[in-house]
Amino acid sequence: MTKEEMFKMASEAGFSINEMHCSPPIISFIGYEEHMEAFAKLVAEKECERIKEQNAPEIEKTNAYIKQLELEKMESDILHNEHLKLLGEIKAMTEAARLAEREACADIAENWRCNGMPRTGVANEIRARGQQ
Repeated sequence: MTKEEMFKMASEAGFSINEMHCSPPIISFIGYEEHMEAFAKLVAEKECERIKEQNAPEIEKTNAYIKQLELEKMESDILHNEHLKLLGEIKAMTEAARLAEREACADIAENWRCNGMPRTGVANEIRARGQQ
């Protein structure tokens, strides 16, 4: 910060510029507490601006990286949800195929005859296993 910027901020905070131009600058701060607070606030704001400007490229890179991570997380969440949906569909299809296979086995058993007698008891046992 330049000397002129400091004087300008001191003036904005309520100090008299004439008091600030002493060589060396000697100011009596008695009764100036509110001016000092205002001056300190102005100096801090100016320094924050300087730091932000100085680090703007790095801040931009960091913000872009954070945004990229957020997008990747969203994509990951979407893929995870799609994965769960597909797993549910596969499970349902597997269960349907298992039930169809069990019913096909029961049909074969129903039509199977041993010594001319139908084997319906075996078919009923096969179907009962699917209900356990």
